Amino acid sequence: MVKSRLVESELTTPLTDSGGVVVSSNMSDEEIVVRITQDLKSIRDALHELTPLQSRWNGSVRLDTSIEKNANALFQSDGTIVVAPRLIYRKARWRTLIHEMIHSLGVPVSLEDYNEEKGWEEGFVEYAQRQLRPMVMARLGVLYDEEFIQQLEPTWLLQPYVEAVETIVAAIGENGLEICWEILQQPLKKRAAFLILKHRAQARILSKQSADLRTKILSGTMSKEDQRLWNEEEAS
Repeated sequence: MVKSRLVESELTTPLTDSGGVVVSSNMSDEEIVVRITQDLKSIRDALHELTPLQSRWNGSVRLDTSIEKNANALFQSDGTIVVAPRLIYRKARWRTLIHEMIHSLGVPVSLEDYNEEKGWEEGFVEYAQRQLRPMVMARLGVLYDEEFIQQLEPTWLLQPYVEAVETIVAAIGENGLEICWEILQQPLKKRAAFLILKHRAQARILSKQSADLRTKILSGTMSKEDQRLWNEEEAS
């Protein structure tokens, strides 16, 4: 349901992470599940230290090659994290795993709602991932290629949603991560109304700062009531 899509230009060579463990290029499916599960547990524990939220991950990891066309991993509504086996060999696997674990910090999201309003989920999750990744990796003591990931992330298929969130954070003028935690605790279809009602003065600024903001994250995702509130702010 909740996908992490990132096109990567190269695979890892055997990679040394925390504790000197080397990711082999010929791991069995069982070995991949064990390793990814260990990594996710470490990420979850770090996020529990860094955020006020608790993960809904059920501790289960499932490999699925069928998702590889569109994603490297996804967090399912039942709390399982589904992973493409190839992820274990990707340089960006850590940012993908952190992204999926941040999905688990939010309230449950149905597939129908996600498909209609994915920007209100993916934008804030990915914004949080980019802000938190250095702190998470420092806690894990993992060696990774931060420069490669920073060069890669602007190619993410849902990058416009992240840019929209950055516009929102700049306009509101508050801590971006705190905004993310507030948003992720709201039902997906209520997030626009929550943002507008809590930050009514800044709503006018948002529409003026970015003419295409609504096409990136708001247009087509707002209920009639949300749209009415937005229009009132623009007109006031």
